Amino acid sequence: MIMVRSLVANGRSLRMVTTAWQQVFAQTRSGALATFASSNQSLPQKIKELREATNAPMMECKKALMSPDVNGDISRALDFLRKQGVAKASTKVAGREAREGLVGLSISNDGSKGCVIKISSETDFASRSREFANLLEEASEKIIDNELIVQDEANPSDYTELMKQSKIITNLVDDAILGIRENLSIEEVQYFESDGNSRLAGYVHGKSPHSYKAGSTAVIVELIGADDAATNNLEHKMEEAGKKLAMHIVATRPQYISKEDVPPDVIQKEKQILMEQLLDSKDLNKPENILNKIVEGRLEKYFSEVCLNEQPHVVEEKSPKVSSVLGKLGIQVKRYHLSSIR
Repeated sequence: MIMVRSLVANGRSLRMVTTAWQQVFAQTRSGALATFASSNQSLPQKIKELREATNAPMMECKKALMSPDVNGDISRALDFLRKQGVAKASTKVAGREAREGLVGLSISNDGSKGCVIKISSETDFASRSREFANLLEEASEKIIDNELIVQDEANPSDYTELMKQSKIITNLVDDAILGIRENLSIEEVQYFESDGNSRLAGYVHGKSPHSYKAGSTAVIVELIGADDAATNNLEHKMEEAGKKLAMHIVATRPQYISKEDVPPDVIQKEKQILMEQLLDSKDLNKPENILNKIVEGRLEKYFSEVCLNEQPHVVEEKSPKVSSVLGKLGIQVKRYHLSSIR
């Protein structure tokens, strides 16, 4: 009988302890966790969803969701992580130089708009990640699709600074910083838009394993066609020729399109260098007209090294001159841009 009474007493005590803990749990739920009572998702489910969206650590996602200002709302949690998490990450990586990175290239399907964007990271490990490649691809596509840039050739803009001030682009970078946990920086943005009688083409070299639109080097080329440039046949030729030309530019890295684009002072300096070389050679005693011809000949060699049109096309069979290849197609190069992480 005494044992039975003891068991009963212990049972009552156990029920009292259990009730006390239930009250504590109820009070807790009525506070920070009460917000989840009205949602179909549990706290772990929301944490999982937030982690998938941001790649942020689990405890930071939990902290964000349980913040009084967030009150369990996913969209508010995203803002919280941007403000708190990115600030924390930025403080953590402050002063650490971003030396690695990738270049992203995006060209619209009709070849009328194109964008090159270079973003740096601290380590090669980060730049080779899927998150980083996705950042380059998404940022370059948004610049085109959302028409974040309006080209005005009469009043050219600093596209890099424009995109550094764009909330759409900076949010993408901030989200990537949150997941990658490194200092990321927009280094360069170039934007091309066709004038209606031209077509854009490009090439990405050293592609990321996660995206064909991001790599170590990217080139965008604008080609001008003849009056019938709108025909499908010529458009196809321009697209194919443009891609090959972009590959050539990656390999040879010309500084100018044609000889006419080389500044006079650069030509004069090169002539001076060539003449000084002759003074130290066995050709010094030759007549002046012969020396001038030697200089002009070497100057042509210089042009073939720095001018795109004068270079042998390394992608075409037998390497004909670039101007010859394009001339047969009725195509000219209006402009190009090469961007490389190194």
